[in-house]
Amino acid sequence: MDACSAHQLSMTLAMALFVLALTVYMTAHATKGEQDPNSLIGIRTRATKSSKEAWVAGHRVAYPYLLAGATHCLGSSVLIAAFLGFDFVPATALLIFSIVLALGAAVILTASGIKADREAKKHIHAT
Repeated sequence: MDACSAHQLSMTLAMALFVLALTVYMTAHATKGEQDPNSLIGIRTRATKSSKEAWVAGHRVAYPYLLAGATHCLGSSVLIAAFLGFDFVPATALLIFSIVLALGAAVILTASGIKADREAKKHIHAT
């Protein structure tokens, strides 16, 4: 892969992480309150959609993880963009770094969904 392609892919990842940061942040705050389960926004698993109590409990537990994911995505996008401005960072190394940061975001956001689902299941069994 040539340096230009690697830089373009890194920039694409930076932009995608930035958009993801905004989306996750807005989702976290929109579902923080007493919102009913819906099909538009939120962590939608069978457990979280089972009742309003399960939905709210799941999103309360997931909220810190969602904020951490949004912060990670935003920081990653800024960091990638900053490194793109430096000529001393090899293009392939930057691309690998960008992919690792994107995978980190995936892990954090997956954890938020798992936590929400587990907490919602507790509320299903409690009722």
